[in-house]
Amino acid sequence: RGMSGPVRSTSPRVELQPGTCVVCQAPASGPMETLCLTCRALPRRLLERKSAYCMSPIPGPGPTSENPRWLFVWDFDQTLTRVHATNTPVQTLMQIRQNLVDPEFFCAVCRALKPGGHVLKLASWADGPNCVKVIFQYLAVLLGPNATRPCLHDEGVEAFNPERHGQVNEGKNAHIRNFLSQLARQDSSGGIPDSRVVLFDDNGFNVGMARSAGYRGVACPRGFTVESWAGFLDEIRGEPCHGGFLEVLLAFCRTHKRPIPRGVLPQ
Repeated sequence: RGMSGPVRSTSPRVELQPGTCVVCQAPASGPMETLCLTCRALPRRLLERKSAYCMSPIPGPGPTSENPRWLFVWDFDQTLTRVHATNTPVQTLMQIRQNLVDPEFFCAVCRALKPGGHVLKLASWADGPNCVKVIFQYLAVLLGPNATRPCLHDEGVEAFNPERHGQVNEGKNAHIRNFLSQLARQDSSGGIPDSRVVLFDDNGFNVGMARSAGYRGVACPRGFTVESWAGFLDEIRGEPCHGGFLEVLLAFCRTHKRPIPRGVLPQ
């Protein structure tokens, strides 16, 4: 599995009719509340309605020795979504939005972390092209079309069931090893150490397996929320190189008028 960087469109700019996909220029194949089934992007009319939840990343400094980069990995089903989504191949925009746990916070985290050089990935046991297509649809709703989103590009998603491929069930550890191998090949400094890898997952077994392998694991029994991030902060409490992770939560709660989870701030 190769990992590619952001995909940039090289095609000339063209004016598209309403209902035409901004990426592949295919006409909408169904009602306007349905995603483009040709390339999984949103039809133009929906994009004009501000369909994505977050804008471009906030400009910021890259990783330093004081604030080294981390690998953040999210499970998909029942971590980013309320119910298992990959079993339903075609979903409307309304269904997708209703099934997201906390899209505003997830996108705020992505927007804050990416400029710091941190690596953001998605790992799923969804297996097969139809299941993976669902993940791509959700990412398009959350972060915009693949060609223009700042992170979590389709090409970087690890979606496979290890048991169906003759591997031992290690939770998401095989997915994480793939990510780390890709990063090590691209980074002359040796990539990211296991201690700076964190998995957010609703499945306690996957979290336990990640911890047993030396990664960080944060349980998300209600999906990925501000409480999940508070759990991550508690995981690294007292350690150096926090990289502004506390500020990510405080800024979001202040901007969106959300209560700060208990235990985050010192008494």
